[in-house]
Amino acid sequence: MRKVYFLGIGVFLLALAIFFSIPKEEYKPSIELPERPLPDFKLINQNGEEFTLSSQRGKVILLFFGYTHCPDVCPVVASKYAYIANKVDSSKVALIFVTTDPYRDNPKTLKNWLSKFSDKIIGLTGKEEDLEKVWDLFQFKNLYTDIKGNPIDPKDIKDGKVKDYYVTHFAYIIVADKNMKTRFAFTPEMGEDEWLQGVLFLLKQ
Repeated sequence: MRKVYFLGIGVFLLALAIFFSIPKEEYKPSIELPERPLPDFKLINQNGEEFTLSSQRGKVILLFFGYTHCPDVCPVVASKYAYIANKVDSSKVALIFVTTDPYRDNPKTLKNWLSKFSDKIIGLTGKEEDLEKVWDLFQFKNLYTDIKGNPIDPKDIKDGKVKDYYVTHFAYIIVADKNMKTRFAFTPEMGEDEWLQGVLFLLKQ
């Protein structure tokens, strides 16, 4: 019995060794992006402080463009940001939300809205011209419409002629590694766990 017992232990240990020697399948993103450096930019965060994207080098960066009055995808993204913030060390991940609505999203509005989800989210705003420069860096174009879906001129918003409106904007989340190089993208429709797997994959690199 003693020999059989030790033989059983030996077989078990061999099986463990084989299991751990098998290469584990790496995370495979649904949407891969070319590895390109993120362009640096300067805006104002929800605390009224100057923020530069380059200050987040060394962290995994998630970058999304949306607005606080968004009725659909933006709350979903903010919720998933909060999920990530609760699952990983927030000092190693930058969860960034850049407004597409400079007319309503001042620092106070951003802070109040983001606080409903997580205080780990970095909300960014600024003057219209400063935000336009950032949108141009990523080749994004926003479409402003009234509540019926008719296009409106942002000038009418600034002049106070239009109070209620929507902003049609880029809805993907850009994900960059610690070297600030784009790697892949998330969508609001993806599950929280898929987001988490992608972040953990980059954190291990």
